[in-house]
Amino acid sequence: MKYIQIVLFLLISGFASAQGFTITGTIQLEKTPVEGATISLLPLDIKTASTSGGAFQFTKIQSGTYQLVVTYVGARQHTQEVIITSKDISLTINLLLDNTLLKEVVVKDASEQVSGNLRQIEGIAIYAGKKTEVINLVNINANLATNNARQVYSRIPGLNIWEYDGGGLQLGIGGRGLNPSRVSNFNTRQNGYDISADALGYPESYYTPPNEAVEKIEIIRGLLACSMAPSLADSLIFNSKKVRKTNPSRW
Repeated sequence: MKYIQIVLFLLISGFASAQGFTITGTIQLEKTPVEGATISLLPLDIKTASTSGGAFQFTKIQSGTYQLVVTYVGARQHTQEVIITSKDISLTINLLLDNTLLKEVVVKDASEQVSGNLRQIEGIAIYAGKKTEVINLVNINANLATNNARQVYSRIPGLNIWEYDGGGLQLGIGGRGLNPSRVSNFNTRQNGYDISADALGYPESYYTPPNEAVEKIEIIRGLLACSMAPSLADSLIFNSKKVRKTNPSRW
Protein backbone atom coordinates (compact mmCIF):
# COMPACT_ATOMS: atom_id res chain seq x y z
CA MET A 1 0.00 0.00 0.00
CA LYS A 2 2.86 2.32 0.86
CA TYR A 3 4.48 1.78 -2.53
CA ILE A 4 1.17 2.50 -4.28
CA GLN A 5 0.91 5.89 -2.50
CA ILE A 6 4.46 6.80 -3.53
CA VAL A 7 3.76 5.89 -7.15
CA LEU A 8 0.53 7.90 -7.16
CA PHE A 9 2.34 10.91 -5.65
CA LEU A 10 5.04 10.76 -8.31
CA LEU A 11 2.45 10.44 -11.07
CA ILE A 12 0.45 13.42 -9.77
CA SER A 13 3.62 15.52 -9.35
CA GLY A 14 4.78 14.67 -12.85
CA PHE A 15 1.36 15.50 -14.29
CA ALA A 16 1.30 18.86 -12.48
CA SER A 17 4.81 19.65 -13.67
CA ALA A 18 3.85 18.81 -17.24
CA GLN A 19 0.85 21.15 -17.04
CA GLY A 20 3.04 23.96 -15.66
CA PHE A 21 2.45 26.51 -12.94
CA THR A 22 0.64 29.85 -12.79
CA ILE A 23 2.00 33.27 -11.86
CA THR A 24 -0.67 35.72 -10.78
CA GLY A 25 -0.38 39.16 -9.26
CA THR A 26 -1.57 42.73 -8.88
CA ILE A 27 0.18 45.87 -10.15
CA GLN A 28 -0.18 49.00 -8.03
CA LEU A 29 1.08 52.55 -8.34
CA GLU A 30 1.32 54.31 -5.01
CA LYS A 31 -0.93 51.57 -3.53
CA THR A 32 -3.56 52.06 -6.26
CA PRO A 33 -4.23 49.30 -8.86
CA VAL A 34 -3.35 50.40 -12.39
CA GLU A 35 -4.61 49.23 -15.75
CA GLY A 36 -2.42 48.90 -18.83
CA ALA A 37 0.91 48.11 -17.17
CA THR A 38 3.10 45.85 -19.31
CA ILE A 39 4.43 42.72 -17.59
CA SER A 40 7.18 40.71 -19.30
CA LEU A 41 8.50 37.31 -18.23
CA LEU A 42 12.12 36.73 -19.23
CA PRO A 43 13.79 34.79 -20.76
CA LEU A 44 10.51 33.35 -22.12
CA ASP A 45 9.81 36.76 -23.69
CA ILE A 46 6.08 36.56 -23.08
CA LYS A 47 4.07 39.63 -22.17
CA THR A 48 0.70 40.57 -20.79
CA ALA A 49 -1.08 43.70 -19.56
CA SER A 50 -2.77 44.40 -16.26
CA THR A 51 -6.56 44.62 -16.15
CA SER A 52 -8.70 47.39 -14.68
CA GLY A 53 -8.08 45.98 -11.21
CA GLY A 54 -4.33 45.74 -11.79
CA ALA A 55 -4.41 41.93 -12.09
CA PHE A 56 -2.24 39.86 -14.43
CA GLN A 57 -1.59 36.18 -15.01
CA PHE A 58 0.89 33.83 -16.70
CA THR A 59 -0.13 30.18 -17.14
CA LYS A 60 1.66 26.94 -18.03
CA ILE A 61 5.02 28.14 -16.73
CA GLN A 62 7.57 25.42 -16.03
CA SER A 63 9.68 25.38 -12.89
CA GLY A 64 12.77 27.55 -13.01
CA THR A 65 14.12 31.04 -12.38
CA TYR A 66 12.65 34.00 -14.28
CA GLN A 67 12.85 37.79 -14.39
CA LEU A 68 9.55 39.66 -14.11
CA VAL A 69 9.77 43.15 -15.67
CA VAL A 70 6.95 45.67 -15.18
CA THR A 71 6.73 48.97 -17.09
CA TYR A 72 4.09 51.67 -16.85
CA VAL A 73 3.91 55.25 -18.11
CA GLY A 74 4.91 57.63 -15.35
CA ALA A 75 6.43 54.91 -13.16
CA ARG A 76 9.90 53.49 -12.72
CA GLN A 77 10.64 50.14 -14.31
CA HIS A 78 10.31 47.28 -11.81
CA THR A 79 12.38 44.09 -12.13
CA GLN A 80 11.89 41.12 -9.82
CA GLU A 81 13.29 37.60 -9.73
CA VAL A 82 10.70 34.82 -9.63
CA ILE A 83 11.64 31.24 -8.68
CA ILE A 84 9.12 28.48 -9.39
CA THR A 85 9.70 25.11 -7.72
CA SER A 86 6.56 23.12 -7.00
CA LYS A 87 3.60 25.50 -6.67
CA ASP A 88 1.86 28.54 -8.14
CA ILE A 89 3.02 32.04 -7.23
CA SER A 90 0.99 35.12 -6.31
CA LEU A 91 2.62 38.57 -6.27
CA THR A 92 1.73 42.14 -5.32
CA ILE A 93 3.97 44.68 -7.03
CA ASN A 94 3.93 48.34 -5.99
CA LEU A 95 5.45 50.69 -8.58
CA LEU A 96 7.15 53.98 -7.75
CA LEU A 97 6.54 57.27 -9.54
CA ASP A 98 9.20 58.31 -12.04
CA ASN A 99 10.25 61.87 -11.23
CA THR A 100 12.76 62.16 -14.07
CA LEU A 101 13.09 65.78 -15.21
CA LEU A 102 12.98 66.04 -19.00
CA LYS A 103 15.12 68.50 -20.91
CA GLU A 104 13.58 71.74 -22.05
CA VAL A 105 12.01 71.70 -25.52
CA VAL A 106 11.69 74.96 -27.44
CA VAL A 107 9.08 75.07 -30.22
CA LYS A 108 9.56 77.87 -32.73
CA ASP A 109 7.09 79.15 -35.25
CA ALA A 110 8.22 79.00 -38.88
CA SER A 111 7.76 82.77 -39.07
CA GLU A 112 10.74 83.19 -36.71
CA GLN A 113 13.13 81.79 -39.31
CA VAL A 114 14.92 84.09 -41.72
CA SER A 115 14.04 82.08 -44.83
CA GLY A 116 12.01 79.02 -45.67
CA ASN A 117 8.94 77.97 -47.61
CA LEU A 118 5.35 79.09 -47.60
CA ARG A 119 2.81 76.96 -45.78
CA GLN A 120 0.79 74.58 -47.91
CA ILE A 121 -2.25 76.81 -47.36
CA GLU A 122 -1.88 80.58 -46.90
CA GLY A 123 -5.23 82.29 -46.60
CA ILE A 124 -7.18 81.31 -49.73
CA ALA A 125 -4.05 80.28 -51.68
CA ILE A 126 -2.93 76.65 -51.93
CA TYR A 127 0.82 76.10 -52.35
CA ALA A 128 0.97 72.35 -51.69
CA GLY A 129 3.38 70.66 -54.10
CA LYS A 130 4.67 74.00 -55.44
CA LYS A 131 8.13 75.52 -55.15
CA THR A 132 7.93 78.59 -52.97
CA GLU A 133 10.33 80.66 -50.89
CA VAL A 134 9.79 83.28 -48.22
CA ILE A 135 12.23 85.76 -46.65
CA ASN A 136 11.29 87.21 -43.25
CA LEU A 137 12.94 90.62 -43.18
CA VAL A 138 11.95 91.12 -39.55
CA ASN A 139 14.49 88.47 -38.48
CA ILE A 140 17.17 88.98 -41.14
CA ASN A 141 20.68 90.18 -40.29
CA ALA A 142 21.20 92.74 -43.04
CA ASN A 143 21.42 96.48 -43.60
CA LEU A 144 17.84 97.11 -44.69
CA ALA A 145 18.35 100.86 -44.99
CA THR A 146 20.48 100.46 -48.14
CA ASN A 147 18.13 98.01 -49.91
CA ASN A 148 21.13 95.79 -50.66
CA ALA A 149 19.70 93.05 -52.88
CA ARG A 150 22.54 90.56 -52.39
CA GLN A 151 22.22 90.63 -48.60
CA VAL A 152 18.51 89.88 -48.81
CA TYR A 153 18.13 87.50 -51.77
CA SER A 154 21.35 85.48 -51.44
CA ARG A 155 19.45 83.01 -49.23
CA ILE A 156 17.31 81.91 -52.19
CA PRO A 157 19.10 79.43 -54.50
CA GLY A 158 18.84 79.85 -58.26
CA LEU A 159 18.49 83.64 -58.39
CA ASN A 160 20.62 85.94 -60.55
CA ILE A 161 21.30 89.18 -58.70
CA TRP A 162 22.48 92.43 -60.28
CA GLU A 163 23.87 95.25 -58.19
CA TYR A 164 23.87 98.15 -60.58
CA ASP A 165 21.93 100.67 -58.51
CA GLY A 166 23.85 101.96 -55.52
CA GLY A 167 20.81 103.79 -54.15
CA GLY A 168 18.69 100.63 -53.95
CA LEU A 169 15.85 102.21 -55.92
CA GLN A 170 15.80 99.57 -58.65
CA LEU A 171 15.84 95.83 -57.99
CA GLY A 172 17.60 93.47 -60.38
CA ILE A 173 16.98 89.75 -59.82
CA GLY A 174 16.09 86.93 -62.19
CA GLY A 175 15.23 83.27 -61.87
CA ARG A 176 15.82 80.18 -64.02
CA GLY A 177 18.71 81.88 -65.82
CA LEU A 178 16.57 84.73 -67.14
CA ASN A 179 17.63 88.36 -67.44
CA PRO A 180 17.55 90.04 -64.00
CA SER A 181 17.24 93.57 -65.42
CA ARG A 182 14.64 95.47 -63.37
CA VAL A 183 12.90 92.21 -62.38
CA SER A 184 11.36 92.07 -65.86
CA ASN A 185 10.92 88.29 -65.70
CA PHE A 186 9.08 88.35 -62.38
CA ASN A 187 5.53 89.48 -61.85
CA THR A 188 6.26 91.98 -59.08
CA ARG A 189 3.56 92.84 -56.57
CA GLN A 190 3.19 94.71 -53.32
CA ASN A 191 0.49 93.49 -50.94
CA GLY A 192 -1.08 91.61 -53.85
CA TYR A 193 -1.18 94.59 -56.26
CA ASP A 194 0.89 94.74 -59.44
CA ILE A 195 3.56 97.47 -59.27
CA SER A 196 4.91 97.10 -62.81
CA ALA A 197 4.02 99.77 -65.35
CA ASP A 198 2.39 97.26 -67.72
CA ALA A 199 2.26 93.56 -66.81
CA LEU A 200 2.12 92.51 -70.49
CA GLY A 201 3.77 95.29 -72.49
CA TYR A 202 6.28 96.75 -70.03
CA PRO A 203 6.75 94.27 -67.16
CA GLU A 204 9.74 96.04 -65.56
CA SER A 205 9.11 97.28 -62.04
CA TYR A 206 9.52 101.03 -61.81
CA TYR A 207 10.35 101.13 -58.11
CA THR A 208 11.32 98.83 -55.25
CA PRO A 209 9.54 98.95 -51.87
CA PRO A 210 12.02 99.92 -49.12
CA ASN A 211 13.11 96.87 -47.15
CA GLU A 212 12.62 98.70 -43.87
CA ALA A 213 8.87 98.84 -44.62
CA VAL A 214 8.59 95.19 -45.76
CA GLU A 215 7.75 92.37 -43.37
CA LYS A 216 8.38 89.44 -45.72
CA ILE A 217 9.07 88.68 -49.37
CA GLU A 218 7.38 85.74 -51.10
CA ILE A 219 8.67 84.09 -54.28
CA ILE A 220 6.31 81.73 -56.13
CA ARG A 221 7.75 79.66 -58.96
CA GLY A 222 6.20 78.19 -62.08
CA LEU A 223 2.61 77.97 -63.26
CA LEU A 224 1.18 78.85 -59.87
CA ALA A 225 2.10 82.43 -60.69
CA CYS A 226 -0.71 82.38 -63.29
CA SER A 227 -3.12 82.95 -60.41
CA MET A 228 -1.19 86.13 -59.61
CA ALA A 229 -0.83 87.61 -63.10
CA PRO A 230 -1.70 87.12 -66.80
CA SER A 231 1.73 85.60 -67.56
CA LEU A 232 3.80 82.49 -66.94
CA ALA A 233 6.47 84.39 -65.02
CA ASP A 234 7.41 83.69 -61.44
CA SER A 235 5.87 85.99 -58.86
CA LEU A 236 7.70 88.26 -56.43
CA ILE A 237 5.43 89.61 -53.70
CA PHE A 238 6.36 92.26 -51.12
CA ASN A 239 4.23 92.19 -47.97
CA SER A 240 4.37 95.44 -46.04
CA LYS A 241 4.61 95.59 -42.27
CA LYS A 242 1.28 95.77 -40.50
CA VAL A 243 0.34 98.75 -38.39
CA ARG A 244 1.01 98.12 -34.72
CA LYS A 245 -2.18 98.92 -32.84
CA THR A 246 -0.69 98.28 -29.41
CA ASN A 247 1.00 101.69 -29.26
CA PRO A 248 -1.42 104.64 -29.33
CA SER A 249 -0.77 107.45 -31.78
CA ARG A 250 0.86 110.55 -30.38
CA TRP A 251 0.64 114.11 -31.66
